[in-house]
This record gives sequence, structure tokens and C-alpha cells, in this order.
Amino acid sequence: MESAMAWNEPGGNSNNQDPWGGRRGGGDKKGPPDLDEAFRKLQDSLNGMFGSGKKRGGDSGSGKGAGFGLLGIGLAVLAAIWLYSAVYVVDEQEQAVVLRFGKYYETVGPGLNIYFPPIDRKYMENVTRERAYTKQGQMLTEDENIVEVPLTVQYKITNLQDFHATDSALRHVVGSTSMDKVLTEGREQMAVEIKERLQRFLDTYRTGITVTQVNVQSAAAPREVQEAFDDVIRAREDEQRARNQAESYANGVVPEARGQAQRIIEDANGYRDEVVSRAKGEADRFTKLVAEYRKAPEVTRQRLYLDTMQEVYSNTSKVLGEPLMSNKSLIAVIVAVVLAIVAWNSFYIVAQTERAVLLQFGRVVQADVQPGLHVKVPYVNQVRKFDARLMTLDAPTQRFLTLEKKAVMVDAYAKWRVQDAERFYTATSGLKQIADERLSRRLESGLRDQFGKRTLHEVVSGERDALMADITASLNRMASKELGIEVVDVRVKAIDLPKEVNRSVFERMSTEREREAREHRAKGNELAEGIRADADRQRRVLLAEAYRESEETRGDGDAQAAAIYAKAYGQDQEFYAFYRSLKAYRESFADKSDVLVLDPSSEFFRFMGKTKP
Repeated sequence: MESAMAWNEPGGNSNNQDPWGGRRGGGDKKGPPDLDEAFRKLQDSLNGMFGSGKKRGGDSGSGKGAGFGLLGIGLAVLAAIWLYSAVYVVDEQEQAVVLRFGKYYETVGPGLNIYFPPIDRKYMENVTRERAYTKQGQMLTEDENIVEVPLTVQYKITNLQDFHATDSALRHVVGSTSMDKVLTEGREQMAVEIKERLQRFLDTYRTGITVTQVNVQSAAAPREVQEAFDDVIRAREDEQRARNQAESYANGVVPEARGQAQRIIEDANGYRDEVVSRAKGEADRFTKLVAEYRKAPEVTRQRLYLDTMQEVYSNTSKVLGEPLMSNKSLIAVIVAVVLAIVAWNSFYIVAQTERAVLLQFGRVVQADVQPGLHVKVPYVNQVRKFDARLMTLDAPTQRFLTLEKKAVMVDAYAKWRVQDAERFYTATSGLKQIADERLSRRLESGLRDQFGKRTLHEVVSGERDALMADITASLNRMASKELGIEVVDVRVKAIDLPKEVNRSVFERMSTEREREAREHRAKGNELAEGIRADADRQRRVLLAEAYRESEETRGDGDAQAAAIYAKAYGQDQEFYAFYRSLKAYRESFADKSDVLVLDPSSEFFRFMGKTKP
């Protein structure tokens, strides 16, 4: 709130009037207006803003009635907005799941429904529309051949609660599941078996998804030798392409560096001219002002001070009050903020998809906190939450030996979830990375042992399910006991042979073509790196020279400006300090959003309330 003063009004201090309404040089000698009364009204307004409810005179009854009326209107508007946001419509093809304080509450069907935000959250999904996902991967056949099989899966959502609560989306499930049987039967029969197996996986993971159809498209075997010859042709083109790209890079980077260097130099010249000209102007202004100051020091000093304060106060909002009242209001605000923070930190919500433990000074005092709204003691209790949804551990591809000492490349994954929240927090500090690291080591060891007991035919098509069941059981026993997690499933995504060609002629032809291709690519890379290196060298030199020249120019400008300032301001150092402080006041309070809390006993208000000199 701002008080209207004469020096704040449009037109400035015109008509030879002083701030208190009197005219200089004769005329009626009017006394100053009752500024005390004006400031008392200002104080009353501020007290009303801070909620003191204290008024000086007047009838406060009508004001209270109007306040209650406005409050009622505001509450009605808020209620209408809440009611509008709480009503929603579920289409015929959709279902909605409602979470209350993060915990599953209900599933609703089509029609008009209501929920209670913000304690409720709703999620709607189309449960009738079929969706599709396409996957293409390589498989190993019984005769150790590799085929590429494109696969399309059509599915729909059947259980919205499970679908929403599971983090393993369909992309991860299908992307982590390859065809387990080799390509020895027709595509239709293979599609039926894949559908059945995939549905079992999805049911185990509780995804709420039903596979409606699986389409297996035509399969083809890679032509290893033909690819090697084609790679030589591509290598020749890669050689020329690498050289062209390097020359294009050089043609762009060197001229651009020249332009940047010129810009740096010109910027430095502009900076030098700017600081010198600015210094000359400020020095001339100060020289003329100090000459007048020496003629009438006190008058000039007071005039400059009052002009500066007038400009500062006119650009800012002002609050004039007794320091004691300001301190009380500030303390009340601080206490209210602290109480609000404490109240906010006294509650926490555990979502349906989370597990949590309650700590007291780092010690677990309540394990496996259930979903919903809970209370804790701020700064004494701490809550640690963990994702309770199904997690995926993608193990890196490993090389194992079978019972016949044949090497195979195995790519596997594991699905797990938190079972014992306290043990999980104690063993891993609640970090998924630590759990994944420990599971990964045990999974690698289990796969190595299981593959070493079986032949290649058994691990590919014969005893694959038994192998997965044994690994899952052993890994789950360890994880449950040591980490507090449940291993739901372990699956092998792919079992491939190492990239070796069986027939010696194919191996010789492939290695020759590979050598030639590497020579072409290496030659192209050599030429390209040389061209790029030379271009980068030129760019570095150009920019370094430009930087050196620009720093010299800037330093010259700063030196000239410093000399000009020293000569001008050295005429009267005490007056310069006063003059520079006033400039700092004006620039510091130039923003109209700034608020100044003024003390009536300050130097600026020494004439207020005085009727006599």
C-alpha cells in the first residue's frame, strides 16, 4: 500500500509548492495537513491485512457482514469447481480404477460416476479394443541353424486393476520372451503354442492382459557368406563417404572459425570504445557536479540526498509502522509457517504400488506399511518407500559350455518383486541397483551350472522348462532369505551359437572379405581423421589469436577508463563516495515490486509532524 504524497503525484513539484502544501515566498501560511492521522489510517489498513481486526473509529459491523458475504460466495464457487471436477463419465468401451490415498479402492464400469479429489485418483482404459505388438528375433533350430522370425501379438486388457498396478508393460514382457521351440513345425501350429506359452507368462506376472492372437510370418535364414561380400562393397563406399564427410567438416569449421575470430576481435573493439566513452561521460558529469558542490556543499548534498530518496520511495511500495508491531507480525508469520511445515510433514501416503518401512532415527520401527494415509512424527520418523510392482533384471549375454563342451551365447532375464520390506531395506538400503547386482551374480552362476549338466539339444528344445524351473527355485530361495524379495520367474530370451562359420571355405571367404572391408574402412577413417585434425588445428589457432588480440584490446579500454575515472573522482573522494552511494540506492530499488519497511524516526521523516522549525 502506498501513501499519496505531493512528490509522488504527476507533474512533480510544480507551482513552486513544497511537499506540505505551502507556497514559498508569502501568501497564506497554511499549516501542514494532518499527516499523523493519515499514517494512523495506513497503520489500521495494514493491521487489517495481517488479521489483527483492530480499527480506529468507525462502525466495523457492516464490514464484517460484507466479509462474511464474500466468504460465502467464495466457498460456493470452490464447491462448484470441486463438484465439476469430481464427476466423470466412463464410456461403454472403458473401465476405470479408483485409488484412494494411493490404495486400490474400486473398479467402475460405463456411466456417470463420482470420486473425491484430491484424496482419490482415477485411471481409465479401453478394455475392449485389441492392441498389437510386433517382435522380430533370431532363433536356433535343432540342426544349429539360425532363422529370423517376425512375430505379431494381438492382445487386450481384461483386468484393469492388475494392468494398472504392474510396471512390466507388454513391451517388456513380449520383448523379453522369444520362441522356445525350434522352427520344425508349420507356422499355424507354432503360433498356437507360442500363444499358450506367452499367456502363461503374462498370467504369472499378473499383467491383466489376454493374448487374443499370434501371427508368425515367413521365416528366412541369414546368408552369412553373401553378407561378407556385400560388406566389402559397402566398405568401399564407406571409405569415400568418410573422406567426403571429413572434407565437408573442414570446409565448414575453418571458415566458421575465421568468422568467430573476427567477431571476437570486433566485440573487443566495441567494448574498448564503449568503456572509454562511458568513462569520459561519467567523468565530465562528476567534474561539473563537484564544482557546484564546492560552492554550496550542504545545500547540494541535502538536495541530492532528498532527490534520491524521493526517486527510491516513489518506485517502491512502502510500509510505515512501529518496529515493535512489525516484529510481532513477522514472528506470527514465522510461527504460522513453521506450524504448517510440521503439520504437512506429519502425514504420508503409501501408494497401492509401493511397500514402505517406518524408521525412527534410522532404526526400523514398523515394517511393511500398508497402502493408504498414515501419520508420523516429523523429523523423528522417516519413511522409505520401495516399488512393489514386478521388476525386470536383464542379465548381460554370457558364454556358457554345455555337457558336450559346446559354447553357446545365453541371454536371460528374471522377474522379481519386494516380499519382505524390512529385509529388503536392511540388505540393499532400498536400492534396486544393489538387488540387481546380487541377483545377477547368482543368476549367472546358476545358468552356468545348469547348462553344464545338459546337452545342446536339451537346453534348446528338450529340458528348457525344467532348467528354468530349477534356476527359479534356487534363486528364489537365496533372494527370499538374503534380500527379502520374491523371484517370480527366470526365462532365457535367446540361446545362440557363437558367430562361427561351420564350413572352412565359408570361413576363409568371409575372413578375406572382412579383411578387405576393414582395410577400406581403416583407410577412409585415416584420411578422415587427418582432414578433421588439420581443420581443428586451424580453428584452435584462429580462435586463440583472436582471443589474445581481444584481451589486449579490452585491457587497453579498461586501462583508459580507469585513468579517466581516477582523474575525475580523485578531485573529491569524500563527495564521490556520497555520490556513488546515492546511485547505488537508485539502481538497487528500481523495481516497483520492492517493499521498504520505514521507521518514522529515520532521517528522511525528521520534519513530519513538526509545525514549527
